Amino acid sequence: MPPPRYVQSDPCKGGKICRFHLLQTFAASCHACLSRRFSLGDGMKARTMVRGAVGAVISGVIAIGSFGPTQTIAQPYPFSEKSLRAWILIKRGEYQQALAKSEAAVVERPNDPVALAVRGTAQQYLGRYDLALADHDLVLKITPDDPGVLTNACWVRAIASTQLDLALTYCDQAASRSRKRAFAASDARGFLHLRRAEFELARADYDKALSLRKKLASSLFGRGIANIRLGNEADGRADLATATRLEPSVANDYLSRGISP
Repeated sequence: MPPPRYVQSDPCKGGKICRFHLLQTFAASCHACLSRRFSLGDGMKARTMVRGAVGAVISGVIAIGSFGPTQTIAQPYPFSEKSLRAWILIKRGEYQQALAKSEAAVVERPNDPVALAVRGTAQQYLGRYDLALADHDLVLKITPDDPGVLTNACWVRAIASTQLDLALTYCDQAASRSRKRAFAASDARGFLHLRRAEFELARADYDKALSLRKKLASSLFGRGIANIRLGNEADGRADLATATRLEPSVANDYLSRGISP
């Protein structure tokens, strides 16, 4: 899912909304927007919208492209420039460079949940699931009630195919804490059920996610697989086709996790 774009202006000058795209190197120019404390009014709106665009760093940090849960941050954490640059590198697929930058961010701020979440994401995409899980669990200790962080703790276990009972507990907790962002927990939980070959449960979760985000390619593709496994070939193929139109890489994303139609 591409990051959002907003009306161009500088929220640090006049309190308007900053426009940027995460695939561009905007960290230096927008860093002040992310780290400054704004007063109430337009400035606070700017801060909220900027966080919303990069909120996946902590609350959907393991979701790159359309595959996996993506949502905005529930609690206000400042973003360091190093963490932001590392996130941009992840969005570009430059995972080794992102790991190096996120390591520097963690050295600078050892207990920063954003820095730890970004490093965990880089580790995940390098296939170092044990280290990714450790980082996301550290974030969970720092912010135990954030629904996005709980979703991440579920998701990283689901993709690593480990501690799946605990993963389910985290997804359940995330879904119960925020109806507004429940689509992310439902998407992650749907994948977990696919992993366990619980296709009825997977379809139900993907239906829930899609009721909240109709064009979520990861959920469409996952529901398509579940439907095919349940014998609903036509519905399943239709979901797969729609998901692929929305996000051409979604099939490879699922395949990289060991799941295919």
